[in-house]
Amino acid sequence: MNSIFVERNATEHKPVVILAGWLGCKLKNLDRYAALYSSLHFTVMKVIASPPVIIMASSNDIEKGQSDAENMHQLAMAVIEKAGSLPSSHITLHVFSNGGCFLWESIRDILSLEELSASAKTVKSRLRGVVFDSSPAYYAGNHELLGNALKYCLPSDREKVLNYMQSIETSLGREKCAQLRLQRALDYWEGLNNCSFPVQSFYICSRDDKLTPFEKLYDLIQYRVSTRGAQSVKYYIFEDSAHCQHIIKYPMEYRECILSFLQQLERKNDVTGSAVFDRNKHNPRSRL
Repeated sequence: MNSIFVERNATEHKPVVILAGWLGCKLKNLDRYAALYSSLHFTVMKVIASPPVIIMASSNDIEKGQSDAENMHQLAMAVIEKAGSLPSSHITLHVFSNGGCFLWESIRDILSLEELSASAKTVKSRLRGVVFDSSPAYYAGNHELLGNALKYCLPSDREKVLNYMQSIETSLGREKCAQLRLQRALDYWEGLNNCSFPVQSFYICSRDDKLTPFEKLYDLIQYRVSTRGAQSVKYYIFEDSAHCQHIIKYPMEYRECILSFLQQLERKNDVTGSAVFDRNKHNPRSRL
């Protein structure tokens, strides 16, 4: 089941961060990130998409007629309604892996519509930046990626995902499912590569990430820097931290790069700046 949680003291008019978890993530896994943003005086909203919802979002084989089935679009609508109801000065979205990035994709598509609900208008006007943490992951033709990701899930979550995939393959056939998933993966990457939604982006990645192929992500980042501008697209590269574990191995560097991006959002009208976070002041690990 999908989960949305907002800290109790969400009554002050202060910035809001939406933390969107990875496949198999639990609310408690986001506590480190919540503590970081709380220390920076943010209201924290945690969002977890259920494993079947993430798997459905990764493919075009969703049975559209099942309106009662949970899907990423419905979760995005619920997040927008909740975020739009919170008192906030501005909103930052922090997404982890493809599980969180699929949610951003749905939110982006909803906010790009001509007719918006009152909550959607509020979120669109207040959304300033998106942090892509170990995200997005290129999965077109990568048949091992899902299996590797499932290793980090609870047995009960793995069972739900495998049961869902088996039921879809039984219904549509394995070859048809493979074709649909490949096309969906390519469309997903194209949409992220050429996204023109007016929001600033910050990519946090690692050369040693086994679940988010570095080369493909780096190519996407460089393309977006060249097309959207160095002031709108920032990135920070760790050398050897694992998938969605940068904050664990390098807590101080992680905090500093997040803080730097948030400060940039506050001065976003400044036309100067580099695409790479300036680590000369913050005990650099690596630099491009």
